[in-house]
Order: sequence, then C-alpha cells, then structure tokens
Amino acid sequence: GRFETEVGATRKRYQNNPLTTAISDLDSQQLAGRFFWRVMPRTYLVAEARAAVNDYRVGTTNNNTDTRLLAGVTWEATAATTGTIKLGQQKKDFDNRARADASKATYEASVEWKPLSYTAFTLRANRAAQDSVTEGDYNMANSLALTWSHQWNQSLSSRVGLSTARAKYVNSDRVDDTTSASLGVLYGLGRHYTLGLDLVRTERDSTLAPYNFKRNTVLLSVSAAL
Repeated sequence: GRFETEVGATRKRYQNNPLTTAISDLDSQQLAGRFFWRVMPRTYLVAEARAAVNDYRVGTTNNNTDTRLLAGVTWEATAATTGTIKLGQQKKDFDNRARADASKATYEASVEWKPLSYTAFTLRANRAAQDSVTEGDYNMANSLALTWSHQWNQSLSSRVGLSTARAKYVNSDRVDDTTSASLGVLYGLGRHYTLGLDLVRTERDSTLAPYNFKRNTVLLSVSAAL
C-alpha cells in the first residue's frame, strides 16, 4: 500500500465588471489524503478523504466547508484500459444556517481505452454539489465527456471531444444544460516544441433565459519541453 497527501490554496479575483463579479471572488484552502492498496500487479483499491474551506469576499452567505469521502478502484494498462472509478458521499455545510446544506452521493470516473498504440478514447463522468452565487443554495451537477486522441504520424496528432452537463439549482427553478464540442490539432517541431490549435463551441440552455449563451473559443498554444 501507499499514502498520498495533497494541500492546496486558491485565490480567485475578477478584474472587470466588479458590480456583478465581486460576489464570485473566493479564497479556498484544500486538504486531501488517499490510501492505495494493491490487490493485483496493476490494480489498486483506493480510499480518499477531501476537505475544502471556501470563503467568499462579498457574498459571505456562500461560505461553506466541503467534505468528501470516496472509495473505488484504479488500474493501469490492463487489457488496453487505464482508469479510476470512485464513489462516495459529499457534504457541504454552509456557515449561514438559512442555506440548505448538501449531503449527496458523488462519483468521479475516468477510463481510457487504447485499441491501438496510436489512438485512445477517454470517457469521464462526474457528479457533485457545486457552489452557486446566483440562484438557489447550490447546484447538483452531472457531467459526461468523451475524447478521442489520435497520433497520425511522429509529428501530427489530433483530439476531438464532446461533453454534456446538467446543473439543477436547489431551491430555485433554474436548470442548465450545457453542451460542448472541441477539435484540437498538435504539431511537433523537433523534440522540444509543440504548436497547438484548439476550437471549442459551447452552448448553455437554461430555464432562466438570462443565463443562456453560445461561445466560440480559439486557442493557440506553444509548448516547450527541456
């Protein structure tokens, strides 16, 4: 067996439209611990505990402590697949007693299948309670994403992705359905540099019309490795 620990801190500040964005400014501290127990040469059982303390600068009624206990299995390169599946319980306690606390089942899953050495399919699924600074006390979000990565030759590779997510806001009529499609191309320049181009189309359909949107994103990147 083996232990892993993780400590993190997040400081988020919006720089524009402060009258509407200041309520999302956040300080968060995270702590996690995991224990892995090998049951087969490349397969481990895993138990995990995570906690996050979320402090909002303006909308302090959103301040909460988020704890999660999960258990599952992780495996590496077994029958051309690699993956992690964890199930558990999440509890979100708000400092403001007027807000409804969350105590919900949660899961996290990521499985990669490589039918060939140069092509891979990755499926990710997630369910968790998330903070809401607009409608309701919090939202329950379920997401599913599929990505196909392919190495065409030594220099050229591509990735195609589709994802869908639904967020239901507790104590609100708001329900958001978000879909996203992406296409990316990577081109290696020698051993140390890679050029990337990604196109992403995102659409949100909400029961509350002001939250509907459509967005096109173009991302150019340069990666360097020593």
